[in-house]
Amino acid sequence: YYFIQKPFDRRVMLALVGRCLELRRLREEREEFLERVARELEEARQFQLGLLPPPEYRGRGLSIAARYLASNELAGDIYDYAETDAGGMAILVADVAGHGTSAAMVTGVVKAAFRAAHVDDFEPRMVAERIKEGIREFDPGRFVTLCCVRIDPARDALEFVNAGHPEAYVRGADGSLRMLESTGPILSSALHDFPCEQEVGRFSAGESLLLYTDGVTEARSPRGMFGTGPLLDVFRRRELGPSARLDAVLEAVRAHTGAESYEDDVTLLTLDRDPA
Repeated sequence: YYFIQKPFDRRVMLALVGRCLELRRLREEREEFLERVARELEEARQFQLGLLPPPEYRGRGLSIAARYLASNELAGDIYDYAETDAGGMAILVADVAGHGTSAAMVTGVVKAAFRAAHVDDFEPRMVAERIKEGIREFDPGRFVTLCCVRIDPARDALEFVNAGHPEAYVRGADGSLRMLESTGPILSSALHDFPCEQEVGRFSAGESLLLYTDGVTEARSPRGMFGTGPLLDVFRRRELGPSARLDAVLEAVRAHTGAESYEDDVTLLTLDRDPA
């Protein structure tokens, strides 16, 4: 710790020993603090993961697969799905601006608002309105983008709201692609009075739906961003099942970036309807 020249001064020796003990005490306190922070972050991470439904679902002639990878201990992405009273399925993929604890807390608000929409049978427009109301008192910088879709197999119908989120895609039974573009602005307290429009399309037997967050398409490497092209190339591969399709996307992203970790949170979800 320090060099002492002989013959040493007893007062200097005692002062140095006292300083050594003080530094050791501070180091131990810092280590205990860091251990407590790490423990609490892990508990928060497990709580956030507990907000997510299972990554695989099979029922009502529909198959769902999801992948969720956080760039930090706590994420700003969230996905959820629920069965509707009409015999279909409602799904949500949302992205809260930012990372860390504050973004993770907002994902809890998003989850609660989606589940509260069961009284509206998860109508996408009402899901967006409930989330908008939930973040009404938040700072405008704490905004949310989302895509909420409700599938009604009995009517071959797909209802959706896209609030400033990356475009979703439907792959037809013949391999063609249809885009579900934005229907309204991001959800923010600054845009509370701006409505989110709900649109209706078809979703027939044998078709597939893809939702994702921008952590996929904006994954970077020296060659640029990953983009939607490689994502859709994998989505078109009809020989792959839902889970294998998403795993192939993640493998393509890793090959593009050359890294195992992600700069942004990554969420992917696909829903397939059984052939007739």
